[in-house]
Amino acid sequence: MQGGIATELRAELVSCAARLRESGVLSKSLHGNLSAMTENERESFWMTGSSLKTLSEGDLGRVTFDGEVLEGGMRSTEREVVAMHAVIYQKRPEVRCVIHTHSPSATTFAVARRPLDCVAESLARWGFSRETPVAAYGPRGSKASVEAISSVLDEHGDVPAILLASHGVLVFGHSVEEALRRSIALEEAAELALRATALGGAATLTEAEAFAAMGRRAEFEGAHQH
Repeated sequence: MQGGIATELRAELVSCAARLRESGVLSKSLHGNLSAMTENERESFWMTGSSLKTLSEGDLGRVTFDGEVLEGGMRSTEREVVAMHAVIYQKRPEVRCVIHTHSPSATTFAVARRPLDCVAESLARWGFSRETPVAAYGPRGSKASVEAISSVLDEHGDVPAILLASHGVLVFGHSVEEALRRSIALEEAAELALRATALGGAATLTEAEAFAAMGRRAEFEGAHQH
């Protein structure tokens, strides 16, 4: 991996962690981990530790899909979740960034083991055309957990996020920026869905409505790229 590209990617992850903190989508513990890889790298990826309270480029490690540390350093308690990220990169070759958090509202659905419907246009605009599914429970980073994530990816194809039963959330995207924006959109939508229960529950966008929202975003962006 070229040094300049790796440095840029690490800087993106550090910035992403700061923006997650600033957005208020993290849990009180500020727990979470981020990973990313370049387009030319399919054998390993850069990953943070398990706390996003403070993060510098020196805190990141480059690891293989099997958890071997190639650069930097990671504690064993941090390496145990490498497989949760790796399975997404393996199953979804287009993914370049994975974000794991315990975002309170989204994790409320995870601990209830209930999928989160596409209840807000902001979700649809960031690629959520249907419900965000729940992966069956398995202890953190265990074979059972990874297999549950893999099963969801096999069953649901192109979903951009997965709720981890009784645990947290995995969100992923084609870039660090996309994964970040999806993480924020998912947490905001989960919060709205919970608040809407006081009014009888949130309405779910139909698939046609969701695709219309996606199309509008793509149309607007395309018109303003010239």
